[in-house]
Amino acid sequence: MNEILNDCFAVIDVETNWNNEVMSIGIVLADVFDFDVIDKGYYIVYPECKTGGLYSHVLRSTDKELIRDCSRNEALNHICGLLKKHNVSDILAYNAQFDCKCLPELHGYTWRDILPAAANRNTNVLLPDSCEFFSTGLLKRGRGLENVLRLVYRRDYQEIHNGLSDALDELLLVKLIGLPITSYRKYNPKQASVYLQKKSASKIRESSLLNAYKYVVDELCGGSVRLISYSRTVDKINGETVFTDSFDLICSRCGGKWTQDADALFKERKCPHCGYLK
Repeated sequence: MNEILNDCFAVIDVETNWNNEVMSIGIVLADVFDFDVIDKGYYIVYPECKTGGLYSHVLRSTDKELIRDCSRNEALNHICGLLKKHNVSDILAYNAQFDCKCLPELHGYTWRDILPAAANRNTNVLLPDSCEFFSTGLLKRGRGLENVLRLVYRRDYQEIHNGLSDALDELLLVKLIGLPITSYRKYNPKQASVYLQKKSASKIRESSLLNAYKYVVDELCGGSVRLISYSRTVDKINGETVFTDSFDLICSRCGGKWTQDADALFKERKCPHCGYLK
């Protein structure tokens, strides 16, 4: 039985702060037939953005006229207005589990994950044969948006990690792959109150941040460097809270292990043992 889909769908990308709280949201509305952009919005969420996060430095790296500085409630109300205006029923995201769990207010929509189809040679025929695949067709490593777009679009592509820019790039990938929207796997969020409560958040933040960091390191390094664990120190500098994260890493090429400051790794992804550089 074929699914019935409205003429417009949405792509959403969320960025979070050090406390794993939403600090920005990007949304793009597109035509379901030709994937052309119909509408878009970008929201910097206060006060959460003041906490800072891994990608705070690119919060405003997008069209200034589209930036809305607002509260979470204001952002979600405007997003719901856009979805209603364009009669949207389906929301796509790359690694939809993360974005969907960050936005329980939108759980009533049908969420679809771009990643499984984009990182599988059976659904993304643009993936080069030189890649390593599991027997299922899934890429063995480097399944992040940046690496996949480098494989199928442009070798020098770099993900900005700005909510709106990334949502536009995710839409670009969907357009390149060319599959009907209904081909993307549905993600059904678990209705767990833990994501709606801030109590007992510390352990959840720690686990979520570790998984987010693993994803980021794998994406940046194309699978050549893997994250084992991380540690965090918190300092007060001039009255401001400053977080410093260190990564425990392993090289997929030589098996060497080392510990490195997170910021240093993002600047140069180089194994100190074999010198392999991504």
